[in-house]
Amino acid sequence: MKKGIRRVEFFPREWGLERCFSAAADAGFEGMELIFRADTGKVDSSIRSSTEGLPPGYHPWQSLAASVTFDTDEKKCSQIRGSAEASGVRISSLATGYSLLGAPDTPEFEKTKHSLEGAVIRTKWLGGAHVLISFEKTPPDTPDETARQWAVELLRRVVPTAEKESITLAYELVWPAIYSSPEEIAWIIERVDSENLGCYFDPANIIENFASSIGTANDSEGSGGKTAGYSGAQNLPEAARPDVWLSRLGQYAASVHIKDYSVEYGPVEVSRGDVPWQDFFGELEKTGYDGWLVAELEVEPADHLKAIHDASRFIDRLIDLRIS
Repeated sequence: MKKGIRRVEFFPREWGLERCFSAAADAGFEGMELIFRADTGKVDSSIRSSTEGLPPGYHPWQSLAASVTFDTDEKKCSQIRGSAEASGVRISSLATGYSLLGAPDTPEFEKTKHSLEGAVIRTKWLGGAHVLISFEKTPPDTPDETARQWAVELLRRVVPTAEKESITLAYELVWPAIYSSPEEIAWIIERVDSENLGCYFDPANIIENFASSIGTANDSEGSGGKTAGYSGAQNLPEAARPDVWLSRLGQYAASVHIKDYSVEYGPVEVSRGDVPWQDFFGELEKTGYDGWLVAELEVEPADHLKAIHDASRFIDRLIDLRIS
């Protein structure tokens, strides 16, 4: 398996790419995931901010300075790739974040198609392997079943570009989503039926989505809705267990985020939350997965370099199946 790290949050926002690449390599990472933004204008964080209860304004996944855009042409991509490789890392992937999913042939549908194709082409120029994708339906009250049909049609139209460029579209398990079970996302992937479409597993996202039900379950056990570190992960209900999702979708694993989430505290640094890493990683090994393990962080660390090195060592322990 290959160790990667996502640029945002782990690295101070004022660091240039070269410094980020160097720090990642020094910590033992082999690759880095960058962000792709289709819009080169002013950052508009209203959509995701509202869905996650965050204040509007700057959010690192939308930072233009930290992103690859349509203005990043083949020459610039070649320069970024060269800088990464000179530091001892490579670009593993581009993450597109939420894309608006509308009915086929609507402006939203066509804009998202164009955006995903642009991300695929730039991932190829950068020497990456996959593009992280996720959809937010519009209008929001569209039934999920209808939105899943739209997603199939959209992906069928984007897949030819991915196949031509030998890039995998990795559909991230992230909410809000148009599915609530592994079977429903499998339905999308199986109907598109391409080796260039798979899942981007983020075990923390699964737990976060079901956090309220976890609290209810734990309340009934007299815990006050709280879990206590790694041992609390054993109390997760089946619907919120990342290893259960993986047992159904593992054959489609295209990439994996190594990120943690605490039912009590929310997003936390890796190894400090409730993801059942031993069970998840044991299930991952059953699939024969040999791809990227990409560290991700959604909280600003007090010490960036320490967080980078801690994440690297944690992934090493995962690979060695030695979780303490």
